This record gives sequence, C-alpha cells and structure tokens, in this order.
Amino acid sequence: MKHRRRPIWLYSFFQYPLIFLSTFLLLSALLWLLGLGRPNVAVAVALDLSSSTYGEPEQFNTPGTIMSQEIEAVKAYIDESDKLRKPNQVQIFGFRSKTVVPLTPTFAADGNTLKAELDRGMVEKALPLSQREEPRLDNLNDPILKGIQALSNINQSCRELLLVSDSGVELEPGILLNQAVQNRVKINAIVFQNTVPELELLVARTKGLYITGQPSDFNKLFSDRFFSRFNSNLKWIIICLGLAWISLMWLIALPLDRWILQDLLQMHWSLSGRIVTGHALFWSALTPLIVWQLLKISGFHSFLNC
Repeated sequence: MKHRRRPIWLYSFFQYPLIFLSTFLLLSALLWLLGLGRPNVAVAVALDLSSSTYGEPEQFNTPGTIMSQEIEAVKAYIDESDKLRKPNQVQIFGFRSKTVVPLTPTFAADGNTLKAELDRGMVEKALPLSQREEPRLDNLNDPILKGIQALSNINQSCRELLLVSDSGVELEPGILLNQAVQNRVKINAIVFQNTVPELELLVARTKGLYITGQPSDFNKLFSDRFFSRFNSNLKWIIICLGLAWISLMWLIALPLDRWILQDLLQMHWSLSGRIVTGHALFWSALTPLIVWQLLKISGFHSFLNC
C-alpha cells in the first residue's frame, strides 16, 4: 500500500516560516499606517537674511518677499511637527554676511512657543541686523558651524541642519565636513537662484538633501520634502520587508520540494531537499545585502545612529 503523505501545512517546517512571514508583514503594515518607529529629531534651521531676500529696507519681511516666504515655510514645518506624537526639537538662526543670530533662544518642541519666539526674534535680532553693511557674498561657514555646534548638545536624536541661502556664498567644505561627521549632523540645503557645487557636494557627503528651488516652493519643500525625510520610518519598513522576504523563501521551500521537484520533475527526495535548502539559504544571505543597498540609496544606511 502506498504511503500517504501529510498535508504540507501540518509540518513545522512550513508553519514557523508562515508565522514569521505574517508577523513581519503585519509589522510593516503597522509601521506604514501608524508611523511607528519614527526617530527623535532635532533640527537647526539657518535662514538667509541678506538684502537679497527682501530688496529695499522698507520691504523687510513684508508679504511676498523671499524673507517672508522663508519664515512662512519654517512655520509650516513647525505645524507639521506639532502633529507628531513627539514633535521635533527646533532652533532657528538667521545670518547675514558673517553674522549669525539665534532667532529662537534654544531648541524647543512646542509649536506655539517656537512661532512666537521666531516672530519676536525677527523684530529684536533680524531687523537690527538688516541695518549693517554687508559684503557681496555671504559666508556660509559661520551659520553651518553654529548649527552644528547647537546640534552637538542634543542627545539621543537625529541631528539635521537645514540651510536656506542664495547662490552668492563663500564656503570651506573641508572644515565643515569634518565637523559634521564628528558630530553626526546631516547638512541639508535649499538654494535659490543658481546651484552651489561646493555646498551640494558637502550635503551629499553628509547624506543630506540638496534642493535648488524657487522661493514660492519653500513652504511645500519644508512641510513635505524635508519634514518627510527627517521623520521617515522607511528604514524599518525596508528591514521588516527584507525579513518577510527571507521568511517567504523558507515558507515556499516545502511546496517547492514536494510539488515541483519531487512530483513534477520526479527528483529524488534527498536531492530536492538539498536544492530547496540551498535556495532558502541563498536568499537568507543575499537579502541583507539587498536591504543594505536599499538603505544606502534611501540615505538610511547609518540607521543605528541616524
């Protein structure tokens, strides 16, 4: 009498991978839908307050100027941050030529407090700054170093520096890169008018985001592109999907062995067993490398320390 084989789903070799696959897929869905796993984020924002952002003195921070669009974009970012379970810690700086002033006194997470301090800082700090003489080019070394220094005092958070400037700048990328790397700070930038190759390279080396945009796009860039990038949990979704793929490869091992190799191809059970085991082991070894490359492409390969 021919021996009747048990159904595949009764084997623990099939059940355990199914449990792991279901768990990782469910976790991926929860991460995607509920935003779980978002990092703690500290953001230092450095805004260009040179005369190129408002033109005539009497137009200082009036609606429609580049300066006013910078301020509104920062407030839009703060509004988005307020929606998080744990809002970002944000401090805002303004710079003109070689002078950098804090528009908010320190890092804070409360949106109403930040916006009130920003409005006060624009009157008390930025307005007097506008009355000083300025050279033709802005020096970006000081605002970037100031932002890095401020972020270095924030612990247990991803450190992001967001710079807004025009294309007329002076920059020493070597010094700035060393400081950014030592303090684990990502430098991000929006440049209006023309691109700045040195700044673009510096941003790329720190794994930040560099955008050349128009002032009319500032609001959307702050509240969409940069906010989404800083507060993304995509790295955990990628990792969970990678683990789910490994689980799937082990899950299909038994059906592949029995239905394809043995029943369809009439292969001996010992050879088919070695093939499906090797197939599962191959993907178990290759998948972490694929996940690592996806994290690098997404800018999250330093996910253990942001």
